[in-house]
Amino acid sequence: MSNIADQGAKPAETRSAVVRQAAEWLVLLASPEASAADEAAFNAWVQADPAHRNAVVTMRGFVGKLSAVASDTSQRAVLQQALHKPASGRGWRNAVAAMLLLGAMLGSWQLLNPWSAMFADLSTETAEWKNEVLPDQSHLALASATAVDINFSAHERKLALLKGEILVDVAPDPERPFIVQTPHGTMRALGTRFVVTLTDSGTTLTMLHSKVEAKTEAQDQTRIVSAGEQVVLSAEHISTPVAIDTESVAAAWSAHQLMVQDQPMDQVLDKLWRYRRGIVMYRTADMEAMHVSALLPLDDTDRALQLLASSFPLRIRHLTPWLSWVEKVERPQSAARVSQAPAQGSSK
Repeated sequence: MSNIADQGAKPAETRSAVVRQAAEWLVLLASPEASAADEAAFNAWVQADPAHRNAVVTMRGFVGKLSAVASDTSQRAVLQQALHKPASGRGWRNAVAAMLLLGAMLGSWQLLNPWSAMFADLSTETAEWKNEVLPDQSHLALASATAVDINFSAHERKLALLKGEILVDVAPDPERPFIVQTPHGTMRALGTRFVVTLTDSGTTLTMLHSKVEAKTEAQDQTRIVSAGEQVVLSAEHISTPVAIDTESVAAAWSAHQLMVQDQPMDQVLDKLWRYRRGIVMYRTADMEAMHVSALLPLDDTDRALQLLASSFPLRIRHLTPWLSWVEKVERPQSAARVSQAPAQGSSK
């Protein structure tokens, strides 16, 4: 794969070129013809420039968009051919490459947006957790693939969540409000402990203690969110609060577990991606009807996927250590329901 390996970091290297190279690397590593030398060359390419590493990490975010692309009959046939003919060599690679690059073009904004996180003040890699004590003695916990900028002044304490998920335990300081900012709005702590999760579709605020004043980016809506409530912010709207069990949420965070309640399977798979080294692919149309209530291990995403497959009509195909395919299979209706954890739900 010398045509990729020779493409080191260049001052004028464009983001689109880096994205294309990352896609080509992932295709190569997912193919049967990948060798130990290719893997070594890939590792060297990743280490050559932080932008290369970030492109590989963020690649997981847009691959999910392929499920929408693959809803088209002709494009789905190409993807199915790529998945079911792994021995066809270059033709297999070209089919997957076409789908990857098509997904990159359709989801270019979503893909490139996280690049601002490259130079964050605090960050974690995939499957890494981190706990920090901030200058004001507040405690900040970062989940997997998270990036935060810190801006403390004499007048305020501000965190900018660039990607991922944080848990904040705010130290009191009446003279300096504590604010968490995301692209969707701001959350002003009123002496509190809370979790903030940033995704493409919105910012989720989960209150564990006391209160937060949430305000949309457009600043046309404000809401006080209290302990035991969860809301989702978009740039213009704050959802109606839903009740959450604060002790369960805190315990799940401490144990590195994903707790979901009646969520569509595609959303659950998306959440697992952030904790997994590699790519998970699926068809959204196959997953939306399956609703999950589960407690899943985030430090062992292979086990999490198998727990889902044991409770739902799913098959997990680990094509390579970097690429897994989740597909719906025919199963008796009764097999799609379970009565107790670790994974439970229904398939309609």
